[in-house]
Amino acid sequence: MIHTEIQGDREVDFPRRLYTYHSRLTDRYNRPVATFVVLTDDHLNWRPVRYEHALWGCRATLEFPSIKLLDYRDRTAELETSPNPFALVVLAHLAATATRRDPAARLEHKIGLTRRLYRLGLERDDILSLYAFIDWVLALPDALEEDYHRCIQAIEEAEHMQYVTTAERIGIQKGRKEGEAAMLLRQIARKFGPPTETVRERIERADSETLLEWSDRILTAQTLDEVLH
Repeated sequence: MIHTEIQGDREVDFPRRLYTYHSRLTDRYNRPVATFVVLTDDHLNWRPVRYEHALWGCRATLEFPSIKLLDYRDRTAELETSPNPFALVVLAHLAATATRRDPAARLEHKIGLTRRLYRLGLERDDILSLYAFIDWVLALPDALEEDYHRCIQAIEEAEHMQYVTTAERIGIQKGRKEGEAAMLLRQIARKFGPPTETVRERIERADSETLLEWSDRILTAQTLDEVLH
């Protein structure tokens, strides 16, 4: 069996948590389990690859292969020429990290990645899935989102193709906003404890631009008020 863990932030007990997951999966299914880790955080030197504990001559160890997406920052030319759809996923993640505080640059990356997606020759369902991912990870302020959709519609008209209908775009945008809110609530719960109902309602009512700003703040904030002020 394959257990894949995607980790977006540095966590002190992360290796121990993987050991727990690995042990429970092995126990439940009674099969060998391979654990693989994809690190999407921006801490260059955090690279967990092993967990170990020992007591009175008894030792338990888990070693797991891990890959750091930041390592691909200098390999964008290789990713851009790759036919592998996951190359596009990595490019989108790197663009999101690099343009966290530069919406105009993010818009350019988002347009370029969507154009590249259309030219991969994938099945329509695969295009929709990757389109939704790009739309989510490269969220833009509402005004720039409108610019993005106008540009993509122009590309579709020029090349006589339409992969994503207006209704699907609306659905994807709604799903993205719900996902952004859910992710922020999880981050708050992990860092500050379970959010109150008032905080939960405020987050669920916020627009995408505000959610993006709050998600940036939580990385360095020491209190919840610093995030939501």
